[in-house]
Amino acid sequence: MNKRLTQSALCLSILAAAASTQAQSWITSASSPALTGATIEGFESVTPGIIYDTVSGPLTFGDATDMYGANSDVTITDTYAGTQGLSGLYLSNDQGDDTIAPSTTVQLTFASPQSAIGFLYALQNDNWTFNAYNTSGTLLGTHVVTGSGSGSGDGIGGFIGFSESSALISYVTYSENGTEGGNGDYIGIDNVTYRATPAPTPEPTTLALAGLGVASLLIARRKQA
Repeated sequence: MNKRLTQSALCLSILAAAASTQAQSWITSASSPALTGATIEGFESVTPGIIYDTVSGPLTFGDATDMYGANSDVTITDTYAGTQGLSGLYLSNDQGDDTIAPSTTVQLTFASPQSAIGFLYALQNDNWTFNAYNTSGTLLGTHVVTGSGSGSGDGIGGFIGFSESSALISYVTYSENGTEGGNGDYIGIDNVTYRATPAPTPEPTTLALAGLGVASLLIARRKQA
């Protein structure tokens, strides 16, 4: 086989593999390039109190289940504002009644598919799982977010998200893996950040591989000349 064709095929296969790898990725920072120009829902315009399936723009939030599998409510509150990045009002899985266990799954649903979605989580003691789904309910990605491991205290916080370059994300769920000693884990979610179309900036890894492929082709051509 012609050496130039062999080099070309190798380059194309590397780029294809890179594109496949970069199609889906996990986000751990609100400043991720995948979220450039994204919309942010900070819950400041939502009336505080107990809610169930509240709509704000293209986002519906609050659909949840409790630790017994029953439908449950969530709360818009500012109780722990200033803790681990929570600011002003935020979404809590607290059902607003100390005699009722907190919700163990919170769902964020979009009116149209998104390419990237992330949010700030706080007050987390247990491990929670982030799942992203398409419109057919097919799981696109799953990731376990580690908690503090303590049954007391304010837990820990951070940022978690998922990007899908084909803009297939229809809804995400955030579910508690344990029950913190049977009592459930009270958490806060704030600054839900989402983008409908993929960010236009190519990933650095893809650009580097493309440059390597072009260089290989030039070297092969020079040797044959």
